[in-house]
Amino acid sequence: MGAARIAYSTGDVATTRVRVEEALALHRALENRWGAADSRYLIGAALIEEDFAAAQKFFEESVREFRELGDDHYVLVATRALAWMCFELGERERHRALHEDNLRLARAVGNARMEARSLTVLADVPLEGGRIQDALSMLSEAYRLDRDAGSVADVALDLCGFADILAVQGKAETAARLLSRGEALLEEIGAGLESWAVQNNQLTLTAIRAELDEAAFAEACEQGRALTPDEVVALALEELADA
Repeated sequence: MGAARIAYSTGDVATTRVRVEEALALHRALENRWGAADSRYLIGAALIEEDFAAAQKFFEESVREFRELGDDHYVLVATRALAWMCFELGERERHRALHEDNLRLARAVGNARMEARSLTVLADVPLEGGRIQDALSMLSEAYRLDRDAGSVADVALDLCGFADILAVQGKAETAARLLSRGEALLEEIGAGLESWAVQNNQLTLTAIRAELDEAAFAEACEQGRALTPDEVVALALEELADA
């Protein structure tokens, strides 16, 4: 499993599959149910880029086994991945329901990081219904949880979420500030985003560039990079106060 995870972290999906399938066979032979559940989760992760339906199947099995074993943390982790596959496969209602389940469980067991991740995704529900303040409230709570936990990568993801809302509302300059600050945070720690987040950022960037010329865009990005995360979030909330 260690070799599989190292391969996965370097983008070598083929080696990941080989090693994790070896591990799964060993876990089965040893009747190690937790290890088998973990292996199935990693197989699902390795399949994401090529086959959403196959990945979904492995995540389903992983969730079921972790739940039977009573491991709440890994139930949350595997369910989040399962919800992502449901979204990609067009199962939007199930995607939402799984995140709502995760939000309840995360709060019940005190898992702040997974609570924040569920809030970030579920903020899209009121946003799509035009309830901007409700979406901002959920995203603000996610940001607070991530900031207090010191999770820089997750804070960056939250800033990108605020930028998305701002761009949709036509607040291009402030959106550019938020997006550039989020990207700067990721650069500072040498981290990246999951593919769905990269796609979202590209959509946000397209909306911003449609409103700003090159000089205005560059100036807004420079301003954003000079601010703290708290400062750019305050800007976002001020801009959207009447939305």
